[in-house]
This record gives sequence, C-alpha cells and structure tokens, in this order.
Amino acid sequence: MEEHTIKYRGCLFIIIACLFLGFIIYNFVKMTRINRRAMDIELPSTMELSREDSQLFTPNSIGKIEVLNTWKSKIINPLSITTFENKFCLLIHRLDIASGFSIMKSIEVSDLDTTPTDLVLYRTFEFGNAADINFGQIIHAPISKLFLAIRGNSLEKTMENDSIESYHTRCRSLYIGFSSKDTLDLYLTSDPISIGQNEFSATIIFWKKGKSLYLLIMFPLSHSKSIDDEEMMKMLLLN
Repeated sequence: MEEHTIKYRGCLFIIIACLFLGFIIYNFVKMTRINRRAMDIELPSTMELSREDSQLFTPNSIGKIEVLNTWKSKIINPLSITTFENKFCLLIHRLDIASGFSIMKSIEVSDLDTTPTDLVLYRTFEFGNAADINFGQIIHAPISKLFLAIRGNSLEKTMENDSIESYHTRCRSLYIGFSSKDTLDLYLTSDPISIGQNEFSATIIFWKKGKSLYLLIMFPLSHSKSIDDEEMMKMLLLN
C-alpha cells in the first residue's frame, strides 16, 4: 500500500512539473510573439498632435495643450496623451468608421470583456497620482460598433445628438472596445496607492466628424480636482 502511495505521489509530481513547464513555455512563446509583433508594427513616437487632431480645438484651447506622447503604429491611427492647463490629462484618438455608424445607435454601454486580449501588445502611460492608460495595438476595419464599460457605480450620459455623445463617470476602471465585446482596445485604471478611494473621475466624448469618430477622454491629474463637463465643452469643443 505504501509503495503504491509513493508511486502515485511520484506520478502526480511529474504531472504537476510538466504542467508548470508547459505554462512557462507557453508564456515565453506568447511574449516572444508579442514582442516580435511590436517591432513589426510600431513607429517612432512624437511629441506633437497630428494635423487632424489639432483642428479639433479652438486657437485658445490648443495653446493650453501640452503633448506628452503620441503613439504611432503601422496599423492604427495615432493616440496622443496630452495635458490641458497642467491640470488634466486629455487623451485624443481618431477612429475610422463604417458608413452606417451612428452616434445614437452604434455606441453601447455593455458587459464588455474587461480581460486584456490575448497576444495583444498594450502600451501603458502611467500617471502616478491619477489613472494609467493602456492602449492595445489591434488592427480594425472601419468600425460599426463601439462598446463602453466601467468598473464602478457612476456613469451618466451628459450629451447626445447626431454628432456628439458624452459621458461623465467616477470609476475604478474604464474600458472601451472597438467593434467587438470580446476585444479590449483601451482601458484606464486607477492607482490604488495614490487614490484613497481607488476611483477617478473622467469625461468621455465621442465626436463624429465626417468619416471619423474622435475619442476624447479627460481626467484630473490630481484626485482632489474634478471635471465640469459643461466647462470642458466650452474649453475644448470644438470647431
């Protein structure tokens, strides 16, 4: 009986060791593929807005925007991380949209899968006393749907018309998927060390302009500050 027990334990140990080794190999291959893909698709970052993004703002507003980083890629439009008046972070991204895209029908607040998508490179920009921005390099055809989800209790629609839809939220995390509930393209998460309540406030604006949808997200650089959505519209929106 004791001999069988020893053999059983030995076989169990071998199985566990093989599974553990397989897990290590899988993750090594996964990271190798992600890093190789990143080298293939990334372009050098800059510290300036694209011409299209610059044309969103009034002359008075554009002078108050400082570009921290504009991520560029061969497969997606640039995403710019900026500050406004040194008080707020402002994220700017342009999406190509399908001909049938409607502001009032194509944006869904949903149960988006909030798990980072497998084999996708996420670039991260950290704001130590605010929220971290994570952006996935995922190629998309012109989008026909967009999905928004939060982890928190507060999400309020503050404006909706044929060209603009905006939301105000106070949340721990904010998630956006372009085209699919199963693909996480962009997410913001709070810093639990710097933010006592583990939450941040943000304004999200979707602005349809021609064949593009502009995504603007603004949140305070300090947890003690808040955003007045109406004031943001006056400051930023829009030519």
